[in-house]
Amino acid sequence: MTIQVTPLKQYLENIQVLAPDKTEKQVQELFKTIILENVDFNGNEEMLTYLSDKAPNFEKQHRSRNFIVEETETNNIIGFFS
Repeated sequence: MTIQVTPLKQYLENIQVLAPDKTEKQVQELFKTIILENVDFNGNEEMLTYLSDKAPNFEKQHRSRNFIVEETETNNIIGFFS
């Protein structure tokens, strides 16, 4: 298995490129949907809430830097770190 690490800022920018008609808020909502539909973290709700709701805002406010860890072949999100 090969993994790649993508800064959250870049991940959000990639979503914006794929959906150029979306506003920043809509891109964040789309990101939240992607996370909640595709990531489980073994039922750890705090991690899901942080990544889907707080991380994008913290990133924007320069309060934290967040990184998405994906499996390269499938683009499945397998983790993140801040």
